[in-house]
Amino acid sequence: MSAPSRGLSKSYSESKNWKISLTVIEGRDVAFPSERRKKDNRSLWLKIAFEDRELNSNILNDLKDVGKPHWNETFDFEIEGQDTEEDIGDLFIDLYDRSNGEDHFVAGIKMACKHIILDSQLSSKSVAKEGWYPLINYHEDKDRKCGDLHLRLAAIPPTGALTTPIMKIKPAINGIVNVYTPPGRCDMDFVFIHGINSNSQTWVNEDHTFYWPEEWLIQDFPSCRILFVDHATLTDGIDGLADRFLKQFISDGIGKKPYVLIGHSYGGLIIKKIVNESCRMESGVYTNLWGMIFLGTPRKASNLDLLVPDEKQKLKIELKDEDYLSKLDRDFRRAVRKHPRGGEEQPVGVVAPLICMESEEITRPGLPRIVAVPTSCAKPKVPGHHPPLAIFDADHIGLSRPSDRFCKMYQTFIGHLRNVLNAYARTWHHQMHPPPMEAPPTDASEYWKTPINVPTFKSSVNFQVESSS
Repeated sequence: MSAPSRGLSKSYSESKNWKISLTVIEGRDVAFPSERRKKDNRSLWLKIAFEDRELNSNILNDLKDVGKPHWNETFDFEIEGQDTEEDIGDLFIDLYDRSNGEDHFVAGIKMACKHIILDSQLSSKSVAKEGWYPLINYHEDKDRKCGDLHLRLAAIPPTGALTTPIMKIKPAINGIVNVYTPPGRCDMDFVFIHGINSNSQTWVNEDHTFYWPEEWLIQDFPSCRILFVDHATLTDGIDGLADRFLKQFISDGIGKKPYVLIGHSYGGLIIKKIVNESCRMESGVYTNLWGMIFLGTPRKASNLDLLVPDEKQKLKIELKDEDYLSKLDRDFRRAVRKHPRGGEEQPVGVVAPLICMESEEITRPGLPRIVAVPTSCAKPKVPGHHPPLAIFDADHIGLSRPSDRFCKMYQTFIGHLRNVLNAYARTWHHQMHPPPMEAPPTDASEYWKTPINVPTFKSSVNFQVESSS
């Protein structure tokens, strides 16, 4: 069998469609099945398949070091049709070994292309991801790794697409973006802080078509303000960013009314530091904090440093500093315990954070195939009641991107926010209408159970998160 000659799609200047461009640079530690392991002078080639099209690499003949093949070839595929939000197929890179005129499958890589296309649409420019990807013999044993390929995958928009993004992008301003302010009374602020190597696009929906807090939360909580905190280009570290944003919170009046902090990944670590420092200062940023949601936030050293580019060594070291992260978590637990609504007598859902955890590996182009923050690194130690926990069928990036308004992920978020708002409503009612002094409650927990007639904050679906055991 002979490999067909390699073909190329139209050039970028001639194309009216989006294009996927794959560059195969080299391989390392390529291993072969036992029955062919001792053969020398091998010839290797690649078959690249996307949807119903196939391209083949040049054949590397008479390799002396088959463990380190080098191609440096680029393969281009057009995505037919203009509607790239439709299902986009996967890209398959299969490695073949040719000996005695016969081709034998060695291993392959399956790459999802949808996310890089959507990221390119969001940013209105070409987007490229590069990294080492594991070769897996998925014809025989999915768990057996057969080496790695160094790949670069790029999404290239058609002519004219660079000025027509599919949605309005929040500007990276390294500060606070006011996303929504209620036209009338404002009951509470929801403050979102993104993680590393990211920006406000952390809070887009799964299809990358809109910001779900701006689209959905204002329907479920129309009397609450929504704020995004952006630190896309800052390199101040956890302490520096927390200090910067704590000062901005105070100057912008965040903490003068009840508020909730929602943090994804590294953003959750910034939240912990803000809580610790505001506790020490005894400011309104601390006392008016009513709830927190952590999405994929590590309590100790995890795999999160593997998502950080090599040039950001200071950040990588910080994320692996077990002593620093442990102290940050201890101080946070102490601050929660000291909080007016953080002791054991308080109901679940007030101050004690909702912990959301991922269960899947990242399989996106240019990123390592890892569970960035395993459950063992995210499950917290908090005083008093056990905090509500939720594990989702999502990777680290997808943990902040619910698919629709009725999915489990989004309903978990608003279920917790509804609990916080109802607790605030009950507290406000008891402050305005305290129970009779001649019949005081036996303890604080009974006080919270006192029947009252106050309006409750409801969402579209009544979803309750189970507490951890």
